[in-house]
Amino acid sequence: MKTFRSLTFLLLLLFVKTLSAQSVETGFLDRSIIHDGVEHRYQVYIPSNYDAAEDWPVTLFLHGAGERGNDGLKQAEVGLGRAIRLNPDRWQ
Repeated sequence: MKTFRSLTFLLLLLFVKTLSAQSVETGFLDRSIIHDGVEHRYQVYIPSNYDAAEDWPVTLFLHGAGERGNDGLKQAEVGLGRAIRLNPDRWQ
């Protein structure tokens, strides 16, 4: 039993190491969730210099009047999303 636990622990460590070695997608990433049977789309921005080992701030862009939409993507073409697209180096 002890050998089984040790082997399981070792395999888990190898699995975690493999996951951390994978490259991270960067840029604007389209995502969605389903809540009460309705799909809600949104975007996540990951800077090109993202490092999971570091602490990163989270900024939520809560759009208001005039930026209403149901696709979750067009709203990121104005305001903060547009600023990031035009000057990505300033947001790293």
